Amino acid sequence: MTLDGVDFGGDLETVLAAHLSLPKPQAGESAEAAEIAATAETIDFLAQALLSQRSPALAFGVTAANSRAVAQERLRLLRATYAPLTQLCHQQLGWPSCPLAIAWTLWLPLAIALATARRELDRPLIQGILGGQGTGKTTLAAALTVILTHLGYRVCALSLDDLYKTYAQRQQLQQHDPRLIWRGPPGTHDV
Repeated sequence: MTLDGVDFGGDLETVLAAHLSLPKPQAGESAEAAEIAATAETIDFLAQALLSQRSPALAFGVTAANSRAVAQERLRLLRATYAPLTQLCHQQLGWPSCPLAIAWTLWLPLAIALATARRELDRPLIQGILGGQGTGKTTLAAALTVILTHLGYRVCALSLDDLYKTYAQRQQLQQHDPRLIWRGPPGTHDV
């Protein structure tokens, strides 16, 4: 793919980064008109990229018929949430910026799917995230909070890590079972 004379060779991260750093509109040109003109090739590339990633595309309902619209919606949402996502990644994880490929293929489509499910329910939605230690559950929840808040939803994130008994309480439990000094086993949460 070539955008403004630069060949990106189909690298998703590079294409997204280039789109996020589009120049400001020319004098007399509306921001919307400038973005539409600059994104036509980007949208086509991203639509094709969505279709080439079979598992994520199927999981998030991307089809040949809707891939352009999905790419356009996701790109608009990425532009709107990139700064707060980068701030989150920098402050919580020490990363210099938001990982665009992860945001594009996981965080954004999942947030859109959750927002759609919430609208269809017409009541609060409770979503659990399951995974082993260090798999990114907290990071995912924080990213979803940023995106869903931008979409106008109130979000409450609760981590089981927030519900463990104190170290002093676990020391007392250890007298009954030495394994209960560590967080995680049944009985170490303050229910």
